[in-house]
Amino acid sequence: MTASDLDRIERELAIRLPANYRALVINYPAALGPSGPDYELLDDPQQLIDINKLYRAQGFFGMPWPEHYYSIGGDGSGNDYYLDLRVEQSPVYFADHEGSIYSEQWPSLDAWLAERVKERREWEQEERQRQERKAAKKWWQFWI
Repeated sequence: MTASDLDRIERELAIRLPANYRALVINYPAALGPSGPDYELLDDPQQLIDINKLYRAQGFFGMPWPEHYYSIGGDGSGNDYYLDLRVEQSPVYFADHEGSIYSEQWPSLDAWLAERVKERREWEQEERQRQERKAAKKWWQFWI
């Protein structure tokens, strides 16, 4: 994402994005992997504008979504990560589609990102181990 993309988001949503968020998405963290831009930390300005306008208009699963909340992405299961724009160094909040949007989960964007990267590395390690176990099986073990 570029600075002009972020300026556009600010204009269309009538908000001011925190400096640490702007820096993060301008220098997008490759460690999030290929799924990061698709849902965890959205990298499409129009998608960010649309989701934030939708939440403002319709709420988040029946719960009001104030204009000072800014969705940055989600977990891929209908839950959302967001910032409180009233706070320059906002914690990252977790909006649970099953009932709560007021849950501070990470004290900072850096802490949120570190957990996302850690989870990704764990998933990759589990997949490597699964592949290694599969490759080590004898031909007759595939049926048992």
